[in-house]
Amino acid sequence: MRMKVLINSHLFYLCSLIFFSLVLTACGSKVYFPDLETYVEEVQAKPKGRIRALPDFKAHGTYAYSSAAMRSPFDPPIVIRESTVDFDPNSVVVPDLTRTKEYLEQFSFDALRMVGTIQRPDEDGSQLWALLKDSQGGIHRVKIGDYLGRSHGQIINVFANIINVMEIVPSGEVDLDGNKLWIERPRNLVLKTD
Repeated sequence: MRMKVLINSHLFYLCSLIFFSLVLTACGSKVYFPDLETYVEEVQAKPKGRIRALPDFKAHGTYAYSSAAMRSPFDPPIVIRESTVDFDPNSVVVPDLTRTKEYLEQFSFDALRMVGTIQRPDEDGSQLWALLKDSQGGIHRVKIGDYLGRSHGQIINVFANIINVMEIVPSGEVDLDGNKLWIERPRNLVLKTD
């Protein structure tokens, strides 16, 4: 039995060798294509052409883009909504410069984004908290009365899609004693869903 297997394997190798020899012989024989050779000779006999020189390009003047500081035309326009807070420009206000600053007061108002709200039950019913994202990627929970931004901004209302903030900013004027005069400026943070 072992001998029969050995003979069969030798016979298989021998047949394979003969087959591949024939295939290689067929691939190696020179095939004659007289019409192709004639065409190649005709093309090579034609006079060589000249490549035209590249045309001279005119140098264009540079353009100074002066609108770099403006809003990009590809950004959505800023949504301006009326504040739900009464604003009295004649009120006399002064920020409390002695109070301890809260964490979100180190960020500019524009660096903060409202990203959501959460409802949390408390003793008086339920309180709506807003979730703010700072410029470093941190998420913070805020409520009415908390401070944010660099202009003494205090949260006065929290709704599901907007936060009303009242900032105290310098008016640009001084009183008779030389002290800065301050005014209240309402600002809003609108929920961003992107």
